[in-house]
Amino acid sequence: MAARLVFGIDGRCCGFTKGNICRSSRSAYRPEGRSDSRNYVNFARCIESPRYMCGFSVSTVTQLRAQAKKGDAEAVDILRTAVTGQDTQVDPAVTAMVNYLQGLGIQNRAELMQVVDICTNPHSLYRVAMPGPQASTRGTPNQLARKLSVDEDLQPVVDVLRDFGLEREDIVKVILAHPPVLCYGEERIRKLLAYLEEVGVPKPVGKILVKRPSLAGLKADENLKKIVGYFVYRGYSSEEIVRLLETSI
Repeated sequence: MAARLVFGIDGRCCGFTKGNICRSSRSAYRPEGRSDSRNYVNFARCIESPRYMCGFSVSTVTQLRAQAKKGDAEAVDILRTAVTGQDTQVDPAVTAMVNYLQGLGIQNRAELMQVVDICTNPHSLYRVAMPGPQASTRGTPNQLARKLSVDEDLQPVVDVLRDFGLEREDIVKVILAHPPVLCYGEERIRKLLAYLEEVGVPKPVGKILVKRPSLAGLKADENLKKIVGYFVYRGYSSEEIVRLLETSI
């Protein structure tokens, strides 16, 4: 069944009909009230779900999710504009980020939406797996989410991952598995990988992030050194510590 976006007579969004929003149904817009609540799903749930947002551009979805936290009216305006096919004002930084990630090799729309939302939306409902014994099994929000620059944020992180032996395909795997890596900055990632090399992780050191992407969430000085120090205190060998880092931390 084709999904339809429904607005009430007061201009507020009532919801979507059950089913996926696809390109063929983007123009299905009717300004009338909702008659049967069982046929519709919650507005907030819709805008956070790739299933319901798959018909809209990544930039529109990112803008919509960020604005929805400030007020329904502004979010509805963005959504109505997208549904009726009108031009929207998209943040150039978001567009540049999407284009960069596509050039890197991330082509799947749902994956792009998730990466951009986690990295740029402080209110994202996506949760990220973090390392360590205190990490929540349900994941945690990205505390460093913000507007990112390709030149100042994304490219330096990608460059340092390449410096430590990752090919483009590996970098894509790390980003998809742990999107906040793009928010950590070149210096933090470089210190982390340099310390992992000191610990005994075999070269190319960056490969450990492919095996265990959540390790990127650790800081060398604040977290990782304490973890490694504990293992050393307990008498673990360098090989055993590396194996634990790859599988258990």
